[in-house]
Amino acid sequence: MNSKDCTLVLCIAAVLCLCLIPLAMASPDEQQTNQTKDAAQLKIEALEAELGEEGMKEVEDYLELQASLPEVVKRMPYSGLAFAATDPESRAIKMEYIDNFDVSEKKKEEYKAGLQDIWDRYPDNITKDDYAFMSELGPMIDKEAFKKYQDQNSSNNIGPESDSGSSSGENESSKNNSAPGFGLLGNLICLYGGWKLRKK
Repeated sequence: MNSKDCTLVLCIAAVLCLCLIPLAMASPDEQQTNQTKDAAQLKIEALEAELGEEGMKEVEDYLELQASLPEVVKRMPYSGLAFAATDPESRAIKMEYIDNFDVSEKKKEEYKAGLQDIWDRYPDNITKDDYAFMSELGPMIDKEAFKKYQDQNSSNNIGPESDSGSSSGENESSKNNSAPGFGLLGNLICLYGGWKLRKK
């Protein structure tokens, strides 16, 4: 091999090294990204399997509805509280939370009337004037929901040895139905929504 050939081989080797170094350096990041995507995908698949086709359709319908809401509703504080207008069971739960507020009966009635008014106007007639009321009521509702969740969680942790008469299956069921936002559907909506946005 003459000197020209040696020089050519060295040049090719140098170019290959320069090309491969960035790829080698980027490889761990890409692997991390792929692992993250795989983990998210696995969670989605597990939740899809648990909810089934009908459950996933409900989630997709919910996300589509949220995307179609007027901007004034999307920006409203505690907009999920207003969204309860679409579900009679959820409305009843929110009213029950207000019944448990540590305020006068008159104030409870005011809160109930105000919330019912928002539900009656949801979503097309919501205005920025409603924001102050939602900012006041929202944290109180959240506090009651979390309190109920904790109470039920602690009663479920008593265990089978305490002759409570309830089975572990019943405990699990009551825990899953304790407070909106803590159940499987809430987790799925967050996870699935984020996953769909990343895919776009």
